[in-house]
Amino acid sequence: MASLSNGQLAQIVKGLNTVRSAQHRRRAVAAGVFFAYDWMLTLGMEIELIWKAKWTYIKVLYLFQRYLTFYDTFYASYLLMFGKNLSKETCKSLFTQMRVSYLVGIIAAETLCSIRIWAVWNKDRRFFIILPICAICIWGPATAAMASAIVVSQYTDAPYRGFVGCFNTNAKDIHLEYVWACLLAYDAISLVLVMIPGIRIYHQGLIGRSRLSHVVFRDGVIYYITLFLFSLLNIIFSVSLESATRSSLANMGRALHSTLASRVVLHMRDTVHTPRSDYEVAAKHMRASNVHFTRTVHRDDGAVIENVISDDFMHTMHTTTDGSDTL
Repeated sequence: MASLSNGQLAQIVKGLNTVRSAQHRRRAVAAGVFFAYDWMLTLGMEIELIWKAKWTYIKVLYLFQRYLTFYDTFYASYLLMFGKNLSKETCKSLFTQMRVSYLVGIIAAETLCSIRIWAVWNKDRRFFIILPICAICIWGPATAAMASAIVVSQYTDAPYRGFVGCFNTNAKDIHLEYVWACLLAYDAISLVLVMIPGIRIYHQGLIGRSRLSHVVFRDGVIYYITLFLFSLLNIIFSVSLESATRSSLANMGRALHSTLASRVVLHMRDTVHTPRSDYEVAAKHMRASNVHFTRTVHRDDGAVIENVISDDFMHTMHTTTDGSDTL
């Protein structure tokens, strides 16, 4: 069998790289466009409801998970896929930065929504035990799986001048399905924790009488169902597709986490700031219901506290016009 010359090998590698780059380009562009489009749509709300609010840990967490996405989805990912003549050291560094940023950003987004779960459970002290245990048991293995993927990844120097992207030599040994499995488990637990009080309030007829509670539970269910299904798809892709395409949805998954978590916060704050008549609607049904409602509003230092009380359930939402610790 005749051996190929260096020139022929270079042409083969160049052809394969062209196909691979086209596939990566479509996936990267799709995730980037999705995230950037949503960011532009909600920028006005963000400026009004987040940037103008006082500094709290919710605001810090929101901004951190929101804008970290620009770094890994646009900068690190773009260079890893479209940079020219990159050395193997540069490729390894970019891959490490991107994956670490992915995981940290996703954990920050999930934490932001976990705080909301704690709020809808009326800040139940048991969550100080349950949530940290869940976080350690789930995010610990996820971090270990991501670290393993970073350690085993290997790259080679650009095989010819003008080579685009990074050439990974052992993609089949990188297994991110374990990370997605951890995300799936966390989202499943969170979905259950959101639905339990949501179903209870629904049966008591309170959701239709409070726009805030309606938004909180609606967004929570949509958020966790969407991410649960997306994590499931990533697992299926990771175990069934070829190594070159098994991470097809990774960028989109990262963008989805940040986008949905941000919208959850923005929708709640927007509902609080928008004039509402839910109390008047509830008042019309007081005589036809055995549920007793009280509403107390305090505007000392801009604080607004809304209480909806029933015979066997107390649902309290604490909000502030500048963004409270739970919103």
